[in-house]
Amino acid sequence: IAPGNRTGNLIWLREGISHLEFKNNIFDFSRTEQDISGDITDSIVFDNNCYYGTSSAQEVHNGLSFQGMRNENPQFEPNGIWANPKFIHPDRSETEHFKLTLNSACRDAGAALPVKTDLWGTNRPQGNKLDIGVHEFTSKAPYDPSSIQGRAWNDQNENCTRDANERGVAKLIINLYGRDGKLVDMAYSGPDGSYRFDDLPPGDYRLSAAPFNFNPGQAFEKMAAGCGQSQGEFSRIVTTEAGATASGQDLSISARDTPAVQLASFTAEGTPGKVQLHWAASREEHIDYFEIERSDDGSEFVLKGQSKSMGDTDGPMQSYRFTDEEPPSRLTYYRLKQVEKSGRFSYSELRLVNMEKQADAITVFPNPFSDILNLELEPGIKVDKLWVIAPNGKRVFEKRIKDTNPSLSLNLNALPKGSYYLIVRSDKNHKIQSAFPIVKQ
Repeated sequence: IAPGNRTGNLIWLREGISHLEFKNNIFDFSRTEQDISGDITDSIVFDNNCYYGTSSAQEVHNGLSFQGMRNENPQFEPNGIWANPKFIHPDRSETEHFKLTLNSACRDAGAALPVKTDLWGTNRPQGNKLDIGVHEFTSKAPYDPSSIQGRAWNDQNENCTRDANERGVAKLIINLYGRDGKLVDMAYSGPDGSYRFDDLPPGDYRLSAAPFNFNPGQAFEKMAAGCGQSQGEFSRIVTTEAGATASGQDLSISARDTPAVQLASFTAEGTPGKVQLHWAASREEHIDYFEIERSDDGSEFVLKGQSKSMGDTDGPMQSYRFTDEEPPSRLTYYRLKQVEKSGRFSYSELRLVNMEKQADAITVFPNPFSDILNLELEPGIKVDKLWVIAPNGKRVFEKRIKDTNPSLSLNLNALPKGSYYLIVRSDKNHKIQSAFPIVKQ
């Protein structure tokens, strides 16, 4: 385990394992910054394995060395060893990597397993025990698993019953947690909102749903949990029994009638080394706080800060500001997540900021425009692709540029009237992009 080109965790132990045995493996830490991560519980057994690395003092699990693990937990590797396996072909991959020399400490040191030959067809064992690391053997512990299935749907009339005309909610991340709150598994809701978890040890679980990717304009952004479920988190408790499926574990989601926030303005302005965000709300109803989110691509957003609501208002303007002290030196997307006290939330439109000087070398005209939009490029500037997005982030036009003409014309007569962003990619390899606010009239 752990050929030289691997990165990350050597093994990740996931919550929910009822019984698992690691035996007769070689854990090679010699050329990787890896370890065994996760929780080693009483249900997980490590024994008769060979460990090897640059030093016997290096970390194996949770900051402890191999011997430190044994000292802390006598049940960890009572028959395991820290030794150089002496591979015949250490630079090769797959099975050839793990061939052992005749004087390897891992030979004749494994646990008894029902195998007749090694990976190369040699009869084993040759001595009293099997060799370590040269066999493939997997067995499943005898237990009767359980399952969970259900559906997330838009409960339009909020009667907590899935009526025939109520659609499912697709592309939800359904997280499954154990009794201790640790993640057991994850699934995505299908087109009809359905999901399923299989091969679960019987017990108590908590289901929690979250959108796969919040994009402004999606109906889900103004929905909230109903039917006694946890507000805002869309979760419920489920108990499973051996050999049975806990079906009907549905997540009812109901829509808002009116937005809780009405923004009068929202701007994002780049200054040297900073981005200043300003917004003003003409209406706030039961808003708890605003979250400021940032993205490099307009799809995956991260939280950058939070601003507490000034309270309810309907007419008088309430103004807010936030400074991003460390924006990336490239095109950056911002949006506001408007969170209510109940846990409901919605998103603002996007605001884009150019932090590179490349945009100064491109002229876009006329603006506003009717049907045709022109671009003029300074000498040395090349464009390989451009696209247009709506304020909610949806891409509505896209074109690849194959020639090097400094003048370009775009026919955008199919676009409805309104405000958009034109995004120009002038360097594919370095992903240099520039955004231009445009208006079709």
